[in-house]
Amino acid sequence: MKKKLGIIFALVMMLFSQPMPIHAEPYYVEGDYILYIDEETEVGDEPFIGGRILGSVPEGVYYADAIKDNFYRLVGYDNTWVYKYNRIDAKQIHKMSNEVIELNVEAEAYTMPFEEEKFEAGFTFQPGQYDVSKKAFNWLLITDGTTSGWIMNKEGEATLLDSKGVLDLTFDGVEYKTQIIDYSPYKRVGFVMRPDSITIHNTANGNPDSDAQRHADLLSNPTARAYTSWHFTVDDHQIIQSMPVNEVGYHAGDGQGYGNGNSVAIEMCENAGGDWNQTVANTQKLVARLLIELNLTIDDVKQHKDFSGKNCPRQLMDETVWAEFLAGIQEQYDIMRLNDGAHTDWNDLGNGCWAYYEADGTPANRWAQSAGGQWYYIVDGIMQKNMWIDGGSGRWYYVGHDGMMLTNTWVQEDGTYYWMGADGLWVR
Repeated sequence: MKKKLGIIFALVMMLFSQPMPIHAEPYYVEGDYILYIDEETEVGDEPFIGGRILGSVPEGVYYADAIKDNFYRLVGYDNTWVYKYNRIDAKQIHKMSNEVIELNVEAEAYTMPFEEEKFEAGFTFQPGQYDVSKKAFNWLLITDGTTSGWIMNKEGEATLLDSKGVLDLTFDGVEYKTQIIDYSPYKRVGFVMRPDSITIHNTANGNPDSDAQRHADLLSNPTARAYTSWHFTVDDHQIIQSMPVNEVGYHAGDGQGYGNGNSVAIEMCENAGGDWNQTVANTQKLVARLLIELNLTIDDVKQHKDFSGKNCPRQLMDETVWAEFLAGIQEQYDIMRLNDGAHTDWNDLGNGCWAYYEADGTPANRWAQSAGGQWYYIVDGIMQKNMWIDGGSGRWYYVGHDGMMLTNTWVQEDGTYYWMGADGLWVR
């Protein structure tokens, strides 16, 4: 029997009439998705109530290039959308390169990333190392060089080589500990991932005793069977890791999408009586360290809202507050990179940032010249960018977006042009 969009639309309306987290705007994201539709299903021209029914598609595997709330836009069907019924299996595809997996058990191969008999490939992969080209949540497309196939993975059955899991970290002024939860189908399923982002959450729990330890204990409780899990919890005095960072958690609200499938989750406590500003500072330290450990950048720090539209992290969503939060992370990142590999002369911090240390190992606070003869202004060891430098006695210099002193060029600021001479001085 065809699934009727009208019935589903009515159910959706009933669902949204109940108290739910407020969405600032409809959730929409583009990406690569694969769907298995197990029976003939109606499709429409709009992912909303009142959309025109265009017809139906038969049972089969389909690809989509966008999702809006719970509707997927099918590839090759000219702006045609299908609602994700419970019996439609949808996964976001993540391309992987230069990845190798250690398969620890014999694994059955499939032609598609769906556990249906019709997709069984008729052979198995033996334990060993295989190249990985794609990931679809808990499925991996692997090859031994001649034969390829999709395999499922869970609970340590496979491991990405050179991936970090449980971290041994140290922070100034805040306790760090690990309390790794056991495998379970509800929280720690053991699906592998190479995280490409860090997702920030607020707990939305104002109870006075709901600190990091309380939340970590909640995750560790085997009787709690909600499909919810995250990697770290932070409060004003403690950071606790509950899951390896190379395993999938259930936190982003996007089902088998990028958020759950490829992002490390951090919950920030909001317990009454706690010092929120200190919680923010501790989180900034943790995120900065994770960026270094996982080889990510500040652009990879995301909000929960980015993956599901939910207004979370609610205390950081204001544009200015979020910008300040990211700036604090970047500041901690720069400091940690310097402390990790501080040595004299120039130090590449990545992302176009450089540091300069004196011969005695102390951070410089002066102009420093590169091997190419360009001049850069250094404050507390960090190269400055896009700013005026006061040289005293009315002398002004300007360093551009790459930190280099500008010479023989105009600088525009607030509609006014300033000429910078051959020696970098502003010519009045």
